[in-house]
Amino acid sequence: MARPPIFVALVLGITLVESACASTVPSRASSEPPAPGTGPPSAPTVAPSRSGATSSDASSRAAETLQGRFNVGAGRSLELECRGAGSPTLLFLVGSNVPRTQMREIEDAFVTTHRVCDYDRDDPEVPRIGTEDGELEALLRAASVPGPYVLVGQSAGGNLAWYYASRHPTTVAAFIAMNPGPFRLDPAVMKQVWTPDEMHAEFPKPGSPADIDSRLLEDADPPRSIPYVVMLSTIVQCESPTDICGRFYPAYEAWARAIASRTANGRLVQVDAPHEIFGTRPDAVVTAVKGLLAVP
Repeated sequence: MARPPIFVALVLGITLVESACASTVPSRASSEPPAPGTGPPSAPTVAPSRSGATSSDASSRAAETLQGRFNVGAGRSLELECRGAGSPTLLFLVGSNVPRTQMREIEDAFVTTHRVCDYDRDDPEVPRIGTEDGELEALLRAASVPGPYVLVGQSAGGNLAWYYASRHPTTVAAFIAMNPGPFRLDPAVMKQVWTPDEMHAEFPKPGSPADIDSRLLEDADPPRSIPYVVMLSTIVQCESPTDICGRFYPAYEAWARAIASRTANGRLVQVDAPHEIFGTRPDAVVTAVKGLLAVP
């Protein structure tokens, strides 16, 4: 089995291949997209295709598939696909450098009851969490994807789910962060389990873009009104209890428990599964999503 990616690297913007590891919310917020004219142009860079229902019935039109590339500003466009109908909209945020459809099996479990969307969130030239947050907001506006949203984030996508929920509390109804990268770690703690070389490789330089990202994430808190789940793989995701992953895991687990308890509406769920929980335990992810959808 390939060695799992180092968790810290996920949040520091280091390019990693995610597959190395394994392989009814009430309308608390408005269901309308943000008002036009408050962000990047809404016209798609490439006209989206719509397929499926041809009936004039409103519910049939809502169930149409929407797929295309949309302008998110700064000369950039991102590909988005939405299927199904029903509120809230489930938005899937994959990890770094993987296809947007990586969690399609989970999406398919909800496509008959909800609008489900995925998009290509990662760009190696734009790894910053603040930029990704702004681009996601612009994408949803440009494609006219209605809220409220339930975010399902994996790995670095889990970090984005956490940050986006904190920044957009009126449109996010709930979220899941599966194996997110730790925001910040205590060097004094990590010196007890990592070598000096490992410390040097894993900790960002003060003031660097990665350090700024870490601070932004650490300072972001989900509103108390938003239920969320931090889903964590057990230490089985590590190759050995004594490798860099295994020695780090106790600190990672403690950190995950801490962010899961930041508000009364957060909770931790641990699953015996590799880093990509959805690949081997899709049932656990589906159950967690259904639990959030049922929160009154």
